[in-house]
Amino acid sequence: METDSVIEKYIKEFKSDDEKEKFFKKQGFILTEKSMERMALLIHYILYGVPVLFEGNTGTSKTRTALTACNYIKKFIKKEGGENERELIRYNLSAETKIDDIIAKYVSDQNSFIGLIVQNGPFVDAYVKGKIILFDEINLAPANVLQCIQQSLDNGFLSVETNGRCLLKFDKNPNFALVATQNPNKGAFAGKRQELGPEFLSRFQKIFFS
Repeated sequence: METDSVIEKYIKEFKSDDEKEKFFKKQGFILTEKSMERMALLIHYILYGVPVLFEGNTGTSKTRTALTACNYIKKFIKKEGGENERELIRYNLSAETKIDDIIAKYVSDQNSFIGLIVQNGPFVDAYVKGKIILFDEINLAPANVLQCIQQSLDNGFLSVETNGRCLLKFDKNPNFALVATQNPNKGAFAGKRQELGPEFLSRFQKIFFS
């Protein structure tokens, strides 16, 4: 479906349904021409598993738009056999984020035979269970974390390796969806963020906020 048709379809639903208008009001989401266009595209991309990148300055409602879209999907878009219960996981990335933080790591557990268990990170949780993950501030993440995300989108699986050996492998759930936000690397933020390369960005549909 062409993006213009998608936008037209959803905007018509947003404006012609009293229940949906009340929903947006309750979410604190103001319906303007631009905000409805962004909302329509985001819902469409999430449903089709297309990664999305929001770019805009602080205070332009990037995160609120993502949260509202996910709540809209849960409330109004039904799956075969019932409601669409796709949960949203929100995670703030930073320069200190390690791959283990989002994938999996060993943590102590007194009930385990060896005193350790593998604890899945938020990315694995969403990736395996078909949830929606919202990565805020993606261009603050280190290069190796970005590379891990890119490879998981390309390969259809996530893996944990040590000395070249694959210890854990996680297959991507077809319902998995990724939404990321970033502030532009200019103005007050110039030089403080990663400049995401074209290879990484080519995996995403980019939506601008102003």
